[in-house]
Amino acid sequence: MLVILVLLVTVPDTYDRILSRYKTETGMCYVIDNGAKARNIDVYLNGVPHETRDRPDIPFGPGIEYECTITLTQELKTLVDYELRSEDGDVLFSTY
Repeated sequence: MLVILVLLVTVPDTYDRILSRYKTETGMCYVIDNGAKARNIDVYLNGVPHETRDRPDIPFGPGIEYECTITLTQELKTLVDYELRSEDGDVLFSTY
């Protein structure tokens, strides 16, 4: 029980994921480095930025678009998990 409590406190989006309070969005996106020290990567999907710490190991920037899937929690809206795919549907980068 103590382990579960510590997990819920240290990883805030765990509570939302346990209760299935998250949503997945898909569409064309691009990834940028926003220059912040923490949460320094933004994934823009439909013009809306979503923060993450996971820098893709493939070329990225405002002019480079990918087919994208983003999973975010509905309650806490913490960092997102995301997946970048090629036009052919091949996974190029994933944080899942």
